[in-house]
Amino acid sequence: MGILHGAAKQGDLAAVNAELRRGTDANTPDKHGRRALVLAAGMGHVEIVKAFLQARAEVDGSQIGGSDALSGEVGWTPLMAGARSGQTEVVTLLLQAGANVNARNAGGETALMQAITSGSVETLRLLLERGADPRAHTGNQSVWEWAMEEEQDHANSVEILTVLKRAGAIE
Repeated sequence: MGILHGAAKQGDLAAVNAELRRGTDANTPDKHGRRALVLAAGMGHVEIVKAFLQARAEVDGSQIGGSDALSGEVGWTPLMAGARSGQTEVVTLLLQAGANVNARNAGGETALMQAITSGSVETLRLLLERGADPRAHTGNQSVWEWAMEEEQDHANSVEILTVLKRAGAIE
């Protein structure tokens, strides 16, 4: 992991700013194909996300590698990473910067599905308010089926399912 990526993951704003001032490209993936903005978004480092956005990091710049819980899989966007960890403030910033609310990773998953996995009703509602498709489908699973599979993992699963039903995830 390069200096920029390590600093983004660890929440070291001073190191991120120093690397950006040195001319390090905010969009360059590390040797594993992970993007620094994805790492920062997944960790909820709001000020670092802001720094990357000011440095013109690609708000929809997706992973070209990676397969861990933090950085996701190929095609993961910063929005997916923020949603997966229930980072509503980060998700808000990314959406304000123009993130595609319905972007899909290599597995066909969306940020809405990642918000369901996180159990964050607040993030889920925000994504739906911003146009996330409650009827999206991975090819194998609909959003509703995704939520039903995840529901045993969350104390607020009834609320998640209610929000999705009201949003039209099922007929």
